[in-house]
Amino acid sequence: MVIKKGLLAVLAALLAVLFLYPSPAQAQFKKDFLYKFQSRWTDIAVSSHLVPRLFIINESYSRIEEYNSSGVLQAIHGGFGVGNTQMNRPQAMTLSSTDDLYVLDSGNGRVLVSTMSATPGSALTFTTKWGSYGSGNGQFSNPSGIATDGIYVFIADTDNNRVQRCLIDGTNCAVWPATGNTFGTANGQF
Repeated sequence: MVIKKGLLAVLAALLAVLFLYPSPAQAQFKKDFLYKFQSRWTDIAVSSHLVPRLFIINESYSRIEEYNSSGVLQAIHGGFGVGNTQMNRPQAMTLSSTDDLYVLDSGNGRVLVSTMSATPGSALTFTTKWGSYGSGNGQFSNPSGIATDGIYVFIADTDNNRVQRCLIDGTNCAVWPATGNTFGTANGQF
């Protein structure tokens, strides 16, 4: 019995040392392993403007990863926060026909808009941002989907049980359709 406890104590100490003080190779494995299994990929968008690019939202890390058509990582955009280039749990994105990228920054209750550069891997500059947390027009509570038809942007405002329609510049937001969007399971209810 004493030998088993002693053996378990030595084994636990060895594992602790390996986990707390890993070699560089072990540290990279741990980083890659945690990254892959703690990431939550929530949306994808493809731009074919001049050079094909693929954008994938990694909600867990509050960022957008940009890949070329061969699957090679070109850039990582964003990171957690409220600044002009930061996000908090982005959920969805869509591209307009002119390759403006609309990102639904759910944790901050806003929409970020970036006009795409022709150069792959260049920083996304969010030239426009609009919205805030709440239940009024132009306010969102845990929004989860976004789409555009080039004139309007439609936002699935999940916790407010509605869809909002805004002009592409973020103005004139209103509940869509105008007849309501109330909570429920009937047609026209969310």
